[in-house]
Amino acid sequence: MEAGSSRLIPDFKILEPFSIPGHWPRWIGIDPARSTGVTCALWVTVNPDKEASHGVNPNSPHFYAEYWAEGRDAELHADAIRQVSYPYSPRAQVMDRTAWSASFQSKKFGSICVADLYIQAGLPVVPSAGDEWTRVMLFINAHRRGLTVSKACSNLLRQGPSYRLKGQITDKGKPLKIASKASYHAVDAGGYALSLIPTKVVAVDTREIRPAFDISEQIDRGSRLHWEEMVKHLPKRRGNESVVTMGMDESLMAEQEVERVDVKDAEDDIW
Repeated sequence: MEAGSSRLIPDFKILEPFSIPGHWPRWIGIDPARSTGVTCALWVTVNPDKEASHGVNPNSPHFYAEYWAEGRDAELHADAIRQVSYPYSPRAQVMDRTAWSASFQSKKFGSICVADLYIQAGLPVVPSAGDEWTRVMLFINAHRRGLTVSKACSNLLRQGPSYRLKGQITDKGKPLKIASKASYHAVDAGGYALSLIPTKVVAVDTREIRPAFDISEQIDRGSRLHWEEMVKHLPKRRGNESVVTMGMDESLMAEQEVERVDVKDAEDDIW
């Protein structure tokens, strides 16, 4: 971004699209249309690993997918957004807070706000916070953190460089305004997505959710029915972790047991 220019968002570092690893956490920002107009959604992830991957540095945000459509019902927008996310679940889906204040009459639901239409369609969303200047700061902070953008996010790449101040900066004390800010749906959606990213992210646990214990195929039908009923009332486990050991992996426990034996052998040698 050139010094003295009226641009508000720094230059994006652009990357080729790549498959996002399953353990990378994801967030979605949504700028919905009211009755007509463009609905835009942006997907952002953060690299939770200690090593860079595909050009994304550790703990750096990366916009990797975009949805841009006009002239469709909220239910169709919600379905399309879910399809882009599938099979992964985002940590949060943030929508323009004004979607809760603008209501209209629906034949199916009566008086309802835009956000409720998405929620009724199975897309749980939470309201955004702050104004357009808050979103500018979110982009600036993300840039300092190493923000990258996929070529797949064509509208964000198009709108980011043209997000500018209206008129010239003066010393007359007039409030600063953004030129044609209502049309920058991709910038708004991107800002909403960035708003809930924590300072330090944690990888998503992608291990399979399994019953508390496995039931042998060799037991009789009566025993099987008994144990199937028992397992319904026990908490689930992830991967090979044990419910008995409070979620600690059995492999990790084995390593710790080896360490305890090594310590004991060392103490015996001293004595």
